[in-house]
Amino acid sequence: MKFQQIIQNNAQILSETDKTICSYIYTHQEQIPELSITKLADASYTSKSSVLRFVQKLGFKGYSEFKHLIDWNGNTRTVQEALSLEQLTDYIDNVLNRIQESDLAGFFELLRNASRIYLLATGTDQQIQAQNFARSFLKMNIVCTVIPGNSNIELTSIVLDNVEKEDIIMVFSGSGSNGQINELLTVPLLKEVPIIALTVAEKNWLTEHSCYHFSVSTKNNDVLPFFASGMCHLLIDYLAAKFQQYVEKLLAGT
Repeated sequence: MKFQQIIQNNAQILSETDKTICSYIYTHQEQIPELSITKLADASYTSKSSVLRFVQKLGFKGYSEFKHLIDWNGNTRTVQEALSLEQLTDYIDNVLNRIQESDLAGFFELLRNASRIYLLATGTDQQIQAQNFARSFLKMNIVCTVIPGNSNIELTSIVLDNVEKEDIIMVFSGSGSNGQINELLTVPLLKEVPIIALTVAEKNWLTEHSCYHFSVSTKNNDVLPFFASGMCHLLIDYLAAKFQQYVEKLLAGT
């Protein structure tokens, strides 16, 4: 059995932590047969219990059974096929071409006029993306506050419960459907605080509850598992570059 197929069959039950482990395995599949559960947990910045729960969700009794029964050689061929430059180029073009200039203008105006901007991240990858976004836009005098959505939930809840309609919450999520995030956004949504979403998946709970939504998913997602995280960073860089152009045009009066 191939790892990619197993993940596709169980995608709906995977948590954000599971997806962090999954992402590491996808990009280091050749090392997995020789990797202990402790080393995998350390490498993926998770824990032994998280890795064990992950493999059990996939139907394995334990980690040893998981790493020895997976067809890693077959998965390696799949990865190599997915690394086609033409496929990757088409993937990037499809993601960026979906973004409408009108949507960007509205999004940029929200950024320029917001009293406070909060970046809510659901997992390790998403926290890095949020930090990248904050750094990129700080260069253009847009100040953002990153708040993790997977630790110190009590403090995060207090912060989000005190946001106002003039603020913005931008959520970084893989699936866009996370019960904890849904709960954290209950009060902001009641206050009609603008929600912006940057997700991997295209249609999800955040799509339905956000003013603007940016996704790195496309109709042909053959390469998505291998490049989703990197594509999110590329999308952030693209948004920052477009924002700079937008501001320069405003200052030039064009």
